[in-house]
Amino acid sequence: MVFLANNETRQTIDVERHFELVPSGGSSDGDRYFEIRGKQIAVRFTGYIVTPTAYDASTLACDFIWIVNAVVCRPEQRTAVKEIIVEALRAYKFAHGYPKNQRAGVIFGDDQKATAYRHP
Repeated sequence: MVFLANNETRQTIDVERHFELVPSGGSSDGDRYFEIRGKQIAVRFTGYIVTPTAYDASTLACDFIWIVNAVVCRPEQRTAVKEIIVEALRAYKFAHGYPKNQRAGVIFGDDQKATAYRHP
């Protein structure tokens, strides 16, 4: 159960679970809109990229961080959905696996760590 990104086909998918991370636009203030689609899941969320603090860069082992907000899903799915979003965005990076030599971290807006970051 792993998301794989393919920049040539512009897809980030989990073949085993039949999930796909689909970018669906963005806002003028830097938010990016996403959907995760699959047979048993339909989730929408927004996120934006920030440069990590030195502490987060080392603890999350990342070069940049997605701050994820506005997760739309059923309440009973929230924990599982967060795990799926983390997997998907780590594979997606900036755009379907690029840049190849960088790693993405993920922090949710309702996490205390997110307060260290300002919206761009």
